Amino acid sequence: MKHTAILSFPAAHPWRTIAGVALTVVIAIAGIAAVGLKTDNSIDVFLVEGDADYERFEDFRQRFGSNEILLLAVQDPQLLTTAGLERLDGLEAGLRAIDAQLVAAGTVKQAVIGTIRGPHSFPVVRELVAEGDTDALKRLPIVSGTFLVQNDHAPIGMLLTVLRSPLNGPDRTAFVGEVDTWLADQESPGTKIWAAGSPILNVNLDRASRGQSRTLFPFLFLVALVVLWVLSRSVRAALAMAATTIVTVPSAVCLLAVTGHSMNMITTTMPAVLMVLCFAASLHLYRAFADEDPAAVSDRVAADRARRHVMRPCFLASVATALGFLSLAISDLGPIRQMGVFCACGIAVSFLAAMTLLPALFALGAVPRRARKPGVEGATPCPLPPQRPSRVLPVTLVVFAICGVGLTRLDIESAAIRFLRRDHPVVQAWDHIQGSGAGIAPIEIMLRVPDATILEDPTTLAKIAAAVRDARAVEMISDAWSVPATLTLLDAELSAILAQDPRRASALAPMREQALAAVPAETPPAVRAGVALAPLLGALSGRTDPPPLIAGLPADALNGARGLVRTALSRSGAGAVVRIHLATVATEVSDFRQVMDDIDVVTQRLEASVPGSRVETTGLGPMLIRMQSYLIESQIKSLAGAGVLVMLILLIGLRSIRLALVGAVPNIAPLIVVFGVLGWLGVNLDVATVMVGAIALGIAVDDTTHVLSTYDRRLRRPVATRKALDHVWWPVLSTSLMSTAGFSVLAFSDFAPMMKFGIVTASAMALANLGDLVLLPALLLWFGPRPDRAEFVRISGAGGLLDRVLRRRRGGRLLLELGFSAWRAAERTLDDDPRGAGDLYR
Repeated sequence: MKHTAILSFPAAHPWRTIAGVALTVVIAIAGIAAVGLKTDNSIDVFLVEGDADYERFEDFRQRFGSNEILLLAVQDPQLLTTAGLERLDGLEAGLRAIDAQLVAAGTVKQAVIGTIRGPHSFPVVRELVAEGDTDALKRLPIVSGTFLVQNDHAPIGMLLTVLRSPLNGPDRTAFVGEVDTWLADQESPGTKIWAAGSPILNVNLDRASRGQSRTLFPFLFLVALVVLWVLSRSVRAALAMAATTIVTVPSAVCLLAVTGHSMNMITTTMPAVLMVLCFAASLHLYRAFADEDPAAVSDRVAADRARRHVMRPCFLASVATALGFLSLAISDLGPIRQMGVFCACGIAVSFLAAMTLLPALFALGAVPRRARKPGVEGATPCPLPPQRPSRVLPVTLVVFAICGVGLTRLDIESAAIRFLRRDHPVVQAWDHIQGSGAGIAPIEIMLRVPDATILEDPTTLAKIAAAVRDARAVEMISDAWSVPATLTLLDAELSAILAQDPRRASALAPMREQALAAVPAETPPAVRAGVALAPLLGALSGRTDPPPLIAGLPADALNGARGLVRTALSRSGAGAVVRIHLATVATEVSDFRQVMDDIDVVTQRLEASVPGSRVETTGLGPMLIRMQSYLIESQIKSLAGAGVLVMLILLIGLRSIRLALVGAVPNIAPLIVVFGVLGWLGVNLDVATVMVGAIALGIAVDDTTHVLSTYDRRLRRPVATRKALDHVWWPVLSTSLMSTAGFSVLAFSDFAPMMKFGIVTASAMALANLGDLVLLPALLLWFGPRPDRAEFVRISGAGGLLDRVLRRRRGGRLLLELGFSAWRAAERTLDDDPRGAGDLYR
């Protein structure tokens, strides 16, 4: 009795219920406002802590600096002149001034900029520019290819600004915003500046995801109101059902914010998903309430009856849907886990909101009920009767076979730059810089040696130089450099300094000639001078005192040389780590995978040539490949987990293995068809659409659960199937139309992940509705539970006769078996002709 009183509380005390719900909404909105909702789409959000690739990437960043690089590409016809270098000096000063202003204003907690390097940063470049020797400038290692790129129209200077790590989202956003405003005033006639790099990409992804949320979700809410009004033909009913979203969405977002998580390109779709899911239980509850005769019962009684009528199937459907989303929690990617967990929490809130707020509104008479027409009893018959299984199932198998082949053609793409529209300024700048031959997403090779002294042997550096040469020959590698190149650049700077001191130059000439003589003959000619300086590595890395060759250098020149070497060499106890930087023009993950396959051959050869060494590959390119592996693993895990959990809840709720297996088919079918079609069309999945499978399965099982919950196993298959369809076809069709229309709104987004997510999910919802109203009835006609012998006795009315036959005649049991067999034969005949089942049953 106490349990019943609690469940009947909303209808019995509507005003108290509404007050409690309103208080919940106020607390949720206050929580969001107090904590603040942040957006972060940086690569760190998608990395998996504890993973070997992540640890390697972190180790590289700690040794050689942050991977947050802001790249300014300056195309200037006068770049290789003194005025052009002064312009680069001015740009560097402007960036540092922005950083200082942000720190002074308290906008950022600490300085954002770590280091800034460009062609103007090297004294040898200034010397060659002053002499007008542009040919020698173009041959300089590192400078040419990394900081200086030749273009058909004019040379392009690359200004690389390395930001401090770790850098939080608000600081990154503030800095990039100020840089965008500042750059708008820096261009002049004949000069063009493009800005690219991971900080700019991350900030624009944040802006795109936030902007689409603010524009599309209100539009989605309006579309949902219109659809609800069309389905219910009542404005007040539409507003009452839509009120559940005002409770659910803020509550789920508040939970995400107060637990310290930020929104990203995946969780930004969560409000849309929850908004659509909110209407499932609401539509079923409204239909049950509207079916109550207003002339027979009051609004309060009708509201309580409707709640009791749909509570069990709605609870079962909500649990199945929540478990489908919770299957995303087994993903390795944090954003996908967050999406699953907080959507599951939102589904629980939406069920509670539907079972409390709507009965309260119904009890107050806020939603009208239409009077029944004379002679009309119960639910409206389904206009689409069950179809012949002999027609539906063969067609389904053929479609499955075709789409199954398409599944083998499906691939996953996780290039974040393609998430923005093609005419976006960031995409245009990215493509222009990549097209000029400068790489933005590098590949980094780390050569670990147990003894740092072997790097002071020219033979070892010659092997590293050979590996760099082989890597540069790989397709889509625009430039490559390592320690030999940095030493070659140092040699050019030494030559420029010694040219001003002829006496010291002549004294050191024999030493330099002796060093060159020790260089192996197979050393690439471009870096022979740098390999000859191998014995200086001990002094430049701080292990030994400076030798005579560099002992007399000015302090600033010596510190500059050491800083240059540290960009490619890091001490590690007695050992060392050598960095080989590969600039690549690859953008798509498939391109990176092809490059990595070729680079693996080079790294294996290098590892074999340097005794005791170990080669590791990292950088943004390899991490994109690893992220793709995470996505593939997440899809497999989430789909398998969702399938098992949904099957389990159907089995427990329906208490029938046969019904659970039958119900699984129309839920899996839409996924096979949708993903198969995508495979045939050549459309790749991305970080957002990869989770569509588990989400669609969790949503589609809602309507399937309602159909199977109303399937009466005491009746013959055709009769039970027809009665189930007549009972739930309207709410099933309504919820499917709502889901399809709601997700279709996301197709108008300019943000690629949200657009693809909307299209794929809307298609899956439409096919799921077709499966519930066409495929599921056909399966029930052939494979649904059959009544047992006791049911035959009950239907035939032979109960008393059976007792007499079994007691008095020895052939009674045989007679009963013959009758049961004839009944089964007639049932099998009618299973394939469900249209006449109703007349036979009557």
